[in-house]
Amino acid sequence: MEFRSQICHSVIAESCLHYLLHLYQDGPVTEELILSLYAAGKWWRHLQAIKVVLNAALLDLTLRLLTNEKGSLLSWLQLCNMDV
Repeated sequence: MEFRSQICHSVIAESCLHYLLHLYQDGPVTEELILSLYAAGKWWRHLQAIKVVLNAALLDLTLRLLTNEKGSLLSWLQLCNMDV
C-alpha cells in the first residue's frame, strides 16, 4: 500500500508541476482555474510526501518552476496569493 501511495504522490506532483510550467503560456491567471489553484497549493505537499529519492523528472520540473522559467514562478506566486 505504501508503494502505491508513493507512486500516486509522484504522479500528482509531476502533473501539477507540468501544469504550472505551461500555465503562463496560456494567458493571464484567473481564480476560475480550479486546477491551477490546486496545483499551486498542493504540488509541493505531494513532493514532500514522497519518502524515496525523487526521480530526475521531478527534480528538473521543480528547478524549472522555482528558477522562473518563462514566468512560471510569478504565475505560481500569483495563484498562491489569490485568496489573500
